[in-house]
Amino acid sequence: MMCPEAIPSPSSSASQVSITTIASTTLTSTEQPTAPGHSKPPQNIQSQWRALSLFPAIDSSRALARILRWALVAGIVILLCIGLINVFGALTGKASAPPSHPAPRSTTISPSRIATVFTSDGLITVTLDVSPNHTGTNIFTLNLNDSRTGRAITNAHISLFTTMLDMKMATTSMPLHPDGQGHFQGTAELSMGGDWGLRMLIQTPDHKLHEAHIHLLTPA
Repeated sequence: MMCPEAIPSPSSSASQVSITTIASTTLTSTEQPTAPGHSKPPQNIQSQWRALSLFPAIDSSRALARILRWALVAGIVILLCIGLINVFGALTGKASAPPSHPAPRSTTISPSRIATVFTSDGLITVTLDVSPNHTGTNIFTLNLNDSRTGRAITNAHISLFTTMLDMKMATTSMPLHPDGQGHFQGTAELSMGGDWGLRMLIQTPDHKLHEAHIHLLTPA
């Protein structure tokens, strides 16, 4: 006995046509064919291109970092050199400098009665007190100190020469003797007021001669 073939109903055929149409439409809207010769580059190539485009900026940053690092090192080296120079200069200055308040090679006593000078070779500091610094008899008191150590010199031979600079007068001389208190002392006459030149000739125990000069302004 033959079974009659199933005849599709009009409603099921319409449904299949509708589903096919929707699928075709969706495929058409989502798939966009690529034109020949213009293939889309792969994703990894785009990433490499972007990375390559960043290389100049990275290189510039590294170069700047290197420059700053070397500049900092150079600055530290320069500061260290300056510090060493200052320390060395201070040490050598202390080793070779005379006393903190160095005396001049020559000076003028006026109105003070006391003057301090170096000898011509700078080895001895001479301090002279002229009392009372007037016309007539005056007492000359001399102190000697080693300019390098500050130690008092008490065993020297000293001659004092006085010359009137305002007039042509003969130079007179006198010895200064130790007074037992670390000083050298002597008495001399100043015949008139004015500008007197005092020259001190000092012989130390090593038989070396040292010379010092002072101007003395004596009131008339």
